[in-house]
This record gives sequence, structure tokens and C-alpha cells, in this order.
Amino acid sequence: MDIGVAVGGTGGICRYLIEKIRESGEVGEIWLLTRSAERAGTVFPDSGKGFIRVIECDFSRPYELLSEMLGDGEYEVKWLLNGAGVGLIADVRDTPCADAENMIRVNCTLPSAVISAVLPYMKSGAHIVNFASAAAFCPQPHFLVYAATKAYILSYSRALGRELKKEKISVTAVCPGPVDTEFISKIERDRKIYPKKKRAMANPRAVANHAYKCAKKGRAVAVYSIKMKLAHIACKTLPTSLVMKFFD
Repeated sequence: MDIGVAVGGTGGICRYLIEKIRESGEVGEIWLLTRSAERAGTVFPDSGKGFIRVIECDFSRPYELLSEMLGDGEYEVKWLLNGAGVGLIADVRDTPCADAENMIRVNCTLPSAVISAVLPYMKSGAHIVNFASAAAFCPQPHFLVYAATKAYILSYSRALGRELKKEKISVTAVCPGPVDTEFISKIERDRKIYPKKKRAMANPRAVANHAYKCAKKGRAVAVYSIKMKLAHIACKTLPTSLVMKFFD
């Protein structure tokens, strides 16, 4: 059976991307790995009724879990969505070591482990979608750990896509700017998100639709909206020291 695997897909963009894949009819089932089955049941009321299979786990051993579940060869993974992510807007002096480590674990180590576990069960025509961020384009003071983790995901995704090109497995790094989801309120602790960023807030369903189209076309990076595309160009062409002044 062709299936999709989604990690942390109960919020924002990933949620709507799951719905898009469901509508496409490309897979018979989606395995949703989440830390809260209750939360998943609220977001997907029909979960457990034949399409969305909720797997509650703490994300501590994703490689072992997925390898065991996929090991019998009954399933072929058509879509892999790495949608789990955490962030924090704070100066480094105000960022507890435990919080920094958690961001690195969830944003970097987790998707890397999931890909290693799932890749042996993917064939030509499959898609990997990793959720990076426009924060990956340039170092961001006061958001530095999060931006650094997303830079890792962007770099990892582009290199992986190159490795898998001959196998015709696409890898797309989704790099939106701020999106109108609950994630924004969660990351605002010691500091608030910049007003300029809030004015560029995107609709999560629109971002998901764009990400789906980019993945189907085999694009390495999906940047939604004219504003974010211009920001991407600016980060590639202007001195990094100049761009970082925007965040002071």
C-alpha cells in the first residue's frame, strides 16, 4: 500500500498539506506521528476511520519506531512530511540551554532520523517535504537558534535532493515567512515578533497548496508570497551584516 508519513502534522501548514494529499487520492493511508493523540483527534475528527492513522509517541526514538513499523515491506512511502517544529524569540542570554537543545533536537535531529528510517521504503516518484523557514535565509538576532536550525534543514534538504535525483525522489524545503498559526503565539515569550513580520503573515492553507505544487514539480525550495521571494533575493545578494540590521 502507498502511504504518507507525517511527523507533527496537527498544526498549521502540515495539517492542510495532509488534507491536500488526501484529496489527491495518491495514498491509501497517512500515518500521523504526534505527541498528542487527543490533539490529533480534534484536528482530524475522522482519524482512525481508515485514512489517518494516529501514532502517539514522544519523538525520542523515531528511527526505531518507523523502522519497525515499515520493516515487513507491506508499505511504500509516497509522501514524507517533516512538520514538527519549535521556536523561541529571545536573546541568547535569555535562552535556557534546555530550550536551545530542544529546538535543535526537534528541528534538526528528529527530521534527519525520520528520513533515515523512511528512505529505504521510498521509490521513484516519492516526495519528501521538510518544513524550513524564511528564517533559514539569514542569521537572525533574537531568533538565532531557531534560524540556525532552519538553515540546517534548508541545507540538508538541498543536498539530499541532489543525492536522490537519480532515484527520482524529490525533496522540497518549504520556506515561508510568518504564517497565521498558533506557532506565532507559542514562540513569543521574552520578545514579540517584529511588526514588519506580522504584516507579511500568510494563510496556512495557501502556503500548503503552494508547497504541494512545488513538491509535485520537484522544486528544491518552496518560497510563498512575493514579499518572501524578495526577501530571499535580498538575503542572497546583500551583505549579511546589512540584512541583520533589519532585525535590530
